[in-house]
Amino acid sequence: MKNDLQNIFNHIFKLEASGAQFWAPIIFIVFLGISFLFGMIFKFKWTILKVIAIIITMVGSIIAYNKIADIVNKHDQNLIGFVPFGVTLIAIAIYWVSRLILFIINLILHVIIKGIQKKKNPIKKRKWLFRILGGFSNLVVTIPGSLLITDVFLVGTKNKTSFGEVTKLGVKLLTSNKGVSLAGLIEKTKNIEKVLNTLTKSDILSKDYSSLSDKEKEELENTLKETAHLINDKRIFNAVVPIITKKAKENNVDKKIDNIVENAIKEIETKDPSYKNASSEKKKEITEKYIKENINKLYENTKREDPKIEDKIKTLETVVGNLNENTKNDLIKEFDKVVPNDGELRKKINVTKTIEIFFDFLKEKNKKENEVKKEETSGINDSNLNDFINNLSGIGSEGGHNV
Repeated sequence: MKNDLQNIFNHIFKLEASGAQFWAPIIFIVFLGISFLFGMIFKFKWTILKVIAIIITMVGSIIAYNKIADIVNKHDQNLIGFVPFGVTLIAIAIYWVSRLILFIINLILHVIIKGIQKKKNPIKKRKWLFRILGGFSNLVVTIPGSLLITDVFLVGTKNKTSFGEVTKLGVKLLTSNKGVSLAGLIEKTKNIEKVLNTLTKSDILSKDYSSLSDKEKEELENTLKETAHLINDKRIFNAVVPIITKKAKENNVDKKIDNIVENAIKEIETKDPSYKNASSEKKKEITEKYIKENINKLYENTKREDPKIEDKIKTLETVVGNLNENTKNDLIKEFDKVVPNDGELRKKINVTKTIEIFFDFLKEKNKKENEVKKEETSGINDSNLNDFINNLSGIGSEGGHNV
């Protein structure tokens, strides 16, 4: 199933073309111009049939999403987030096929109606008014389909465009909100195959981070950083987040947070005897404040109780450390869902706020670790440079003695 999805992406990537941000809007306008002329010729009957094509596409997209989602869930639930990309392509196929069939029907109706009109020889009043209204109505109902089609043309654009934002509306409507815009997707997902391969490699992700070789650590960290940059795009976020939340469940992140909360409560009770008699909401408020002010200390205490906690949260730390603020907030909402609604943890704290504190801590922790790595690398380079200079000096000294 993963290979099938990757093949779909490979076909999409072949659509990459330079300058699409300039010529795609022109094609869109051409589509509208042609639709106006067709509307003038076939009048309202073609408009009605095109509305039917839109309805067929919307219903077909819902059916396609449900069918594909069922298949994906049977093979690999982690890939469920990629289904909307396939739905967009299927919607385009449904729209064009249904339009073709309905256009043939339209031609047959047009010939029949023209034949009847000739026999009756009616007085043609307001002929041009009806033609113009027919052209305009056909132009209007052509807009969603044209936006859907031109959205695919924008798949290779590198920068976010205003027209790309508009095409999203056509995708949203014709896929019944089951598909996603493909505009600019190639630039965002050039390394998506690498990310998918690494994230689904159980031999890497199932191991403790500390047990990985230096090469494996570098591969994993680079891939997780790339994943973070990718999921800063909402479309990719929706696709990859099931994999991340699955790892969170497997590593019992909710229990790790619970351990930190428990340590905080123990310390609070020692320092503030009135805590036990406080109301439930007040206890949550006190606990959250204490955690925020003492998160580093609490984490160190938890690490002494569970020395492997560093290994278990390394994946999450690297991803969170490279997220923008909006994506971080979206991920917090997803992690909130990992914690059982009837669990004890929700009775002790506001889970969303506490996860936010924890994420901010991980982000800062990742930043500091990267700074240390840069300093170590810089130190090694400086040391190598000094050794090189010393060696040159030694050679020069020896040369001087020989003279």
